[in-house]
Amino acid sequence: MDIEKLRVGRNNAIETRKILWKTEAQIDERNVHAREELARSERSLKALMPPGVAAALESIEALMKSDPDNIGKRCYGPLMGLIDPVKPVYRKPMEVVAGSALFQVIVDTDDTAVKIMKHLTKERAGRVTFVPLNRISDRKLSFPSGDDFVPLVEKIEFPEEIYGAVAQVFGSTLICRDIDTAAYLSNQHRMDCVTLEGDQVLRHGILRGGYHDAHRSPMDYTARIVNAKEMLEEGEQAAKKVKEDVRKADVAVNTKFQEMQNLDMKRARSRKALAVLAHALEPLQRHHTNLKEQCAEKEER
Repeated sequence: MDIEKLRVGRNNAIETRKILWKTEAQIDERNVHAREELARSERSLKALMPPGVAAALESIEALMKSDPDNIGKRCYGPLMGLIDPVKPVYRKPMEVVAGSALFQVIVDTDDTAVKIMKHLTKERAGRVTFVPLNRISDRKLSFPSGDDFVPLVEKIEFPEEIYGAVAQVFGSTLICRDIDTAAYLSNQHRMDCVTLEGDQVLRHGILRGGYHDAHRSPMDYTARIVNAKEMLEEGEQAAKKVKEDVRKADVAVNTKFQEMQNLDMKRARSRKALAVLAHALEPLQRHHTNLKEQCAEKEER
């Protein structure tokens, strides 16, 4: 094989490895940022939870992953991780209406709730409220019609199987365009009303409102956590693949170097063999020259 071709192949393999090293560094950097965002969002979310709830939810998440008795299929997790507004503008009224119910854990039956509670007690991992779906109605709600409001539950996306739990929290609330409309409709339809700014008028005439810090949003932190976990999972898979590609590139580079070394050694052996032959041929050439000279002398005589 031509040494120049091997040299070109080696250089190409080295360049490929350099590109893979750069890609690997970029992926590792993104993974670091994803881990930092995940940790930051988890800390912020825990700071918004009632005492003991954070530890309980963390223990339940671990239990769902280990999946004894198919707990992962029977426990859906906290409500805040199961619902999303159809548009970001509905997030604030959702959080205001739900309040601490966002941290309630949805399960299929009260039997599942009992099993998880026993686990939390055994692990001393805090307390949390459970919502067994078999204990609440999943009957479809009916709402009054009008142009000044929209049922809050219709602006929420969620798995169909937890409809009863969602309806229990949001089913009696209407979203209104302003506080005056909310006050009127609450009295007229005997329903709770909320504005997009998070001001509430309850069916009993109670008004709730004030400043809501948009940066302290449980649902926003939950969405960030989910996004960070997805990015981290994708990043770890990409890192695993690129590390394997780097390993293969290392093999390719080393192979090219080895082929070049083998060719150099082969050439060196050939040169040595030629030198031996040349050394052995030298006395024969001298003898041949002497014979020619002797023949020439005899002819002259």
